[in-house]
Amino acid sequence: MPGHLFRQSKNSPLDLNSESTTPLEAEQFTEIVSLMQKYHQAGPRYTSYPTAPEWKPGYQETDYRKLLSRLKGYEEEPISLYLHIPFCEERCLFCACNVTVRSDHSVANRYLAHLEKEISLVSDSLGFKPKVQQLHWGGGTPTYLNPDQIRRLMAILNTRFDINYLSGELSVEIDPVVTTAAHIQALSEEGFNRFSFGVQDFDPKVQETVRRIQTFEDTARLVQEARFAGAQSINIDLIYGLPYQTKDSFLESLRKVLVLNPDRVAMFSYAHVPWMHKHQTVLEKHPRPDAEAKMELLVTAREFFEANGYFLIGLDHFAKPEDELYEALNNGTLKRNFMGYTELDTENILAFGNSAIGYVLGSYIQNDRTLKGYEDRLDSGFIPVETGYKMTRDDFIRKTAIMDIMISFAVFFDDFKRKTAVEFLTYFAAELKDMQDLLDDGLVRLFPDRFVVTEKGELFLRTIAMRFDRFLKNKPTENRFSSTV
Repeated sequence: MPGHLFRQSKNSPLDLNSESTTPLEAEQFTEIVSLMQKYHQAGPRYTSYPTAPEWKPGYQETDYRKLLSRLKGYEEEPISLYLHIPFCEERCLFCACNVTVRSDHSVANRYLAHLEKEISLVSDSLGFKPKVQQLHWGGGTPTYLNPDQIRRLMAILNTRFDINYLSGELSVEIDPVVTTAAHIQALSEEGFNRFSFGVQDFDPKVQETVRRIQTFEDTARLVQEARFAGAQSINIDLIYGLPYQTKDSFLESLRKVLVLNPDRVAMFSYAHVPWMHKHQTVLEKHPRPDAEAKMELLVTAREFFEANGYFLIGLDHFAKPEDELYEALNNGTLKRNFMGYTELDTENILAFGNSAIGYVLGSYIQNDRTLKGYEDRLDSGFIPVETGYKMTRDDFIRKTAIMDIMISFAVFFDDFKRKTAVEFLTYFAAELKDMQDLLDDGLVRLFPDRFVVTEKGELFLRTIAMRFDRFLKNKPTENRFSSTV
């Protein structure tokens, strides 16, 4: 695996009272800025390939039922479950998720009733009780559900699925603003062992601007509650590129994150997509870091975490060396899907809730994205699928290359041939020819046995992966995807 950019010795941790990390050499950052100006563009994050804009509406429910019935031939293989809880009490202005804002929690019971309908319809089409190795609740705000509703939903799932509570991963997204100790206790009692806390930034000015106010003290207390309840893993989510973020203010947030001592950190680039989420236009009235400042935030954070014992995992995750993600990266078993990076080898994902995305036997399936449409379809007796895509052989080959790049920064030709039955250099001869600019600028290197993203190239991972995406050829990416930096 290639070394990481500007890695500092683990034996020389940062002084948490200092004003900055060990400074980047001026000429190094000047080169990065120059490259950024050249390669800065909009592009996918590649949690899937092909990406969602390529999927077609009007996917037939009968096709999904046929897929589900075919899973019976794979009933010994564990699967993953994703449940989307779309509700939030208030809308955070940075949010690009599918959410429904409701201060009146009475909608939750109706939603649970529809989830139960969907789970029953899917389970009946399966014809067996699948083994579940990974369960993830996302949102929205999963803890919009009260503790009794959390228990009710788990009871519904346990009726239809065989969840591995001994060695499986049960994870949940936590908004510290609305989550209580009672929520944490209920989740823990129901088997959840990974808690992902949304922080984004601890700076009061930033929080006020994006309408997500949470104190460090309140967040720390909730993290401690999760540990007391037996959580095996704590994850902290951050966002860089928000209004009023500066290098110094973001460093202060990073120091506070370090005090929380998470097992993993996910640090996402702010996706400013106001053509999709109009509430984000409010943030255009406030100064946001430009591309150069945003790159400085990214590099600063990478230096900070790697100097303090965390290792970079793929595009945007950091993990302690004893974490399963780091172990999976080193032994070649790390995966990437809609739930991020995972060490679990579960190919098929069943997804429930409005807008939820699943993956079954080479096909992507997405439910109706509107709450009304989702509930109306279920009330009519239909599984609420709206969009889907059946992968071709070419898709599979390109997905393999893209995911190798996004996960391990390299494609090893022998391994690639083993997985795809094609020669990398031959299949991608045209793409590699068009990649001369990346080679000349030192972002990638080609060896007899592998294609490698260099230390500089790691900062442009999405841009490099885009070169293997056949759907992007001669097609503009603006107003379709967020910025790659």
